Amino acid sequence: MKRTPAILLGLVLAFLALFLFYPLLYSCRGAFFDGSMLLNAGDVRNWRLLCTEIAEARQRPAGRVRELLPGDALELMEQTAEGWMPQEADRARMLDGLNAVLRNPDFYRPEDFPGVDVPDGLPELYRMEAEERAEVPGQQVVRLNRRLVERSFPDLIARLRTDAGHFTLAFFKFFWTDTLTRQSILNSLALGVVVTLLTACIALPLSVFVVRYDFPAKSLLTGLLLLPMIMPPFVGAIGMQQMLARFGSVNLLLMRAGLISAPVDWLGGARFWGVVLMEVLHLYPIMYLNFAAALANVDPSLEEAAVNMGSSGRRLFRRVTLPLMMPGLFAGSVIVFIWAFTDLGTPLVFGYRRVVPVQIFLQVQELAANPQGYALVVGVLAMTVLIFLAAKRVFGLRAYQSMTRGRSGTAARRAGPLASAGMVGFMVGIILLACLPHIAVVLTAMQEQWFMSVVPTSYTTAHFHSALAHPLTLTSIRNSIMLSSLSTVLNLLLGVIIAYLLVRVAFRGAAVLDALVMLPLAIPGIVLAFGYVAAFSRVPIAPDAGPVSRFLLEARGALDPRRNPFPLLVAAYSVRRLPYMVRAAYAGFQQISEQLEEAAINLGSPPLRAIRRVTVPLLSANLVAGGILVFAFAMLQVSESLILAMREVHFPITKAIYALISRVGDGPYIASALGVWAMVFLGVSLVTAGLLLGRRMGQLFRA
Repeated sequence: MKRTPAILLGLVLAFLALFLFYPLLYSCRGAFFDGSMLLNAGDVRNWRLLCTEIAEARQRPAGRVRELLPGDALELMEQTAEGWMPQEADRARMLDGLNAVLRNPDFYRPEDFPGVDVPDGLPELYRMEAEERAEVPGQQVVRLNRRLVERSFPDLIARLRTDAGHFTLAFFKFFWTDTLTRQSILNSLALGVVVTLLTACIALPLSVFVVRYDFPAKSLLTGLLLLPMIMPPFVGAIGMQQMLARFGSVNLLLMRAGLISAPVDWLGGARFWGVVLMEVLHLYPIMYLNFAAALANVDPSLEEAAVNMGSSGRRLFRRVTLPLMMPGLFAGSVIVFIWAFTDLGTPLVFGYRRVVPVQIFLQVQELAANPQGYALVVGVLAMTVLIFLAAKRVFGLRAYQSMTRGRSGTAARRAGPLASAGMVGFMVGIILLACLPHIAVVLTAMQEQWFMSVVPTSYTTAHFHSALAHPLTLTSIRNSIMLSSLSTVLNLLLGVIIAYLLVRVAFRGAAVLDALVMLPLAIPGIVLAFGYVAAFSRVPIAPDAGPVSRFLLEARGALDPRRNPFPLLVAAYSVRRLPYMVRAAYAGFQQISEQLEEAAINLGSPPLRAIRRVTVPLLSANLVAGGILVFAFAMLQVSESLILAMREVHFPITKAIYALISRVGDGPYIASALGVWAMVFLGVSLVTAGLLLGRRMGQLFRA
């Protein structure tokens, strides 16, 4: 690889390493290591010899330990040295005594450790006044004393290879021993499975209708099918709270129609189905786009061959068409499952707390005291990857490839009057259901009085003005615009570089780079956000830290989201939406002849200048479309915003909406109005991107 592409590749890999893999690896470290440098039973290699050496105190290190040991622990060690066999409880008491020595900041004295390689930092600690030593963090004291004891008794005390503590799987036992954790995992899995199945039941017939048939108002209805994408389910759930309330619009309509005799508690005992409804209505367009693209690319000659062999109808679709659609089925199903499995906003708004994302969200503030959050994050990541690989294997075993290349789908045929009526009726019904959250949010934002009625009895537009004038919303709008703009610029640069490397440069590992870039689609946002909080929180800098370690720790502390989350929010938005920009730029590079760049280079233009002056202008439509999508989705990013923004002055729009929901008075109405403004903005963005990308827009939502 030439020098310039190698530098570009290095920059891309450095960005992914810092803001994608490092947070994930740090979460794994917190899940598999207990963070304690104290001694445990496995650290003592020979109890009899250790007790004998300390009891007899023939060497000064052993004498110093004996001097500081609590009396009961010393007595047990003397008995062990005399031949008494200690029981497990006795060994635990001796360990407690040894760990009390490790916690003592006055443990080290130079005269007691002659010839021992003293860890850096202990001499400085020794020279401090007693009051100053008492203020040194206990974890740092234990670490230094543990290293000193390891070097003083190298044959008796095992050396820890990392300051992260002991390797352990104990944190994962809560998956089946803790009732709340176990129930949350089962609920999240059930949510993902149910949402995926119901979404597929909607998306599959829709894709068949749109791709294979012509019927009245097809173009209009096809466009309206994508309406749910203009509003995250998190925002729609705010309005649906009013409609799904005990005496809300849904229950009142069902009771008036005679379908139920008593109100259904959608936000109580049946809130699982409330979350399912919201997510299905929001996610079916993503699955529909994948299914429709897969069906459009089915080779018609294979279906014709099956018809000539006597197959037709459902059997033809089940035995021939459906296997050929498997790549699209897999792509859509995986995205929907992961989204539903890890969705944070909708369960939070509905108060459905017994799901994994909400439990992770609640444990972010307890990272130092409770490592269970790390285990949950790693568990979610592992389950996501395993389900992804299992589904890919199952779908892959059932998939068949067409022999032709390029677009070869059959032409749509005209449906009869009865079939057209059925298709139009089905699509209109889905569209009306999908619009319920949008209608609910608009009505909630416009309500002045709404009680025991299907729709508000009086309306006002005051909440829309408040949404643009409230101090919290104004700050959040400014923050979101700034953060989204910065992430869009960063994604534009990275997207063009990565697409250029994948399309224009032949190098080993191109397939690996492509997979790494698409990996954020399979990594839940809440997992990444949790990793950011854990990996970039400020930690005390050890006195013995070298200049490089000190610089890295200070740089890490500068990114602490508790102080200023903006750098990490920009990085999180960029990482999560990078696949969209890469795919948009990738499609553009494929359509632009490489000969144009070669001609510019032959005329004396350097390669980077040729790309900037020739290729990038030709990519403008793709880049603008991808940039619009990245900006719009970053504006309404939920998980990262809810977790990383911890103070009001730093709130993006989605965190402001969440904060307003819980405020007494007009908070929910202002939140709904802000959601309507966001919905309008995202709708305009998607329409613009669709006009620029056309049919290629569906490729952005494929795993």
